[in-house]
Amino acid sequence: MNTRIKSACAALAVAAGFGTLAATAPASGEYESARFKVTAKGTQSVSWTYNHPDGGTCDVSMTGGGSEKVRFKSKPIVVDAFMAPGEKRPVLLAGDGLVNLSAKATITRRDDVVLGPKGPDDLDCADGPGGGQEPVSDCGTKTTDWKLDLTYNYTKKDRIELAGMNAPDPFTECNASGYGFPYFAGHVAGKETLPKLPASELFDESLGKIIVIGRGKDAIRNAEFSSDGKIQWDVEFKRLKGK
Repeated sequence: MNTRIKSACAALAVAAGFGTLAATAPASGEYESARFKVTAKGTQSVSWTYNHPDGGTCDVSMTGGGSEKVRFKSKPIVVDAFMAPGEKRPVLLAGDGLVNLSAKATITRRDDVVLGPKGPDDLDCADGPGGGQEPVSDCGTKTTDWKLDLTYNYTKKDRIELAGMNAPDPFTECNASGYGFPYFAGHVAGKETLPKLPASELFDESLGKIIVIGRGKDAIRNAEFSSDGKIQWDVEFKRLKGK
């Protein structure tokens, strides 16, 4: 058994510890493997509104809203797919580890907030300029690196999952609300539709290119705040010969 096969078997064992394996096993009962060049891209948008009434001393009113749009695209990476006899789901590897895609994210964010005027009891408060002014902001468009985690979902049958991993916010004075960058709308508490990629298709050599498309959305509602977000992403698997 060569080094790559050993690594794949080890990864299969690790993956099994995360939850019930859920995809279809190869009918032949033989060890399955395939190699792909993989890229991912997507667009996410989030919008929000504020309506906070004056709460008394050091708690001025706050009204307005904001939005954020994220476009991302990853660099190509070589991914190996493995499935051992008796297993129920493939494992995806990049080198000897799980798949992390390196992406560039372009983020356009605005946050238009107006603070109510300070009263006589607010003059010594240090929580903002008041007087109907907007807080200092560095809103606009910025580009940053973003790591994306690609794997088979551990609970949903045959489903591919792409997730934005934690990354520093490139804005320092422009607030984001709701599930904006670096999170995926729908991934945590909203609604997410993950694409299906069964093992029978993943290891089908007649399929030279496979594209899977995922979607998510999220909504937050309360008396002072509302937020809506949606995302669509796709991952392309381009089969490499000789594997």
